[in-house]
Amino acid sequence: MSAEPNVLLATKAAREKGCTAQAIYNALDRGDLNEVQMGRHRFVVKDEKYEDYTVQETGGRAHSEYRSDSPET
Repeated sequence: MSAEPNVLLATKAAREKGCTAQAIYNALDRGDLNEVQMGRHRFVVKDEKYEDYTVQETGGRAHSEYRSDSPET
């Protein structure tokens, strides 16, 4: 019987939330998400804050598919 882990790497959390790992790290820094540190690694705690979290990041580089100067496929 395997239990689902209650912590995630930022990259895995980013995939689940549909954002970048940097957006997850920013949320950890702001306190929007809870974290556990093990050595130099930061893990996102899968708790109520994680379940309720929605991505707030805006700006940054535009993805190539959204840029007006990219060729259409």
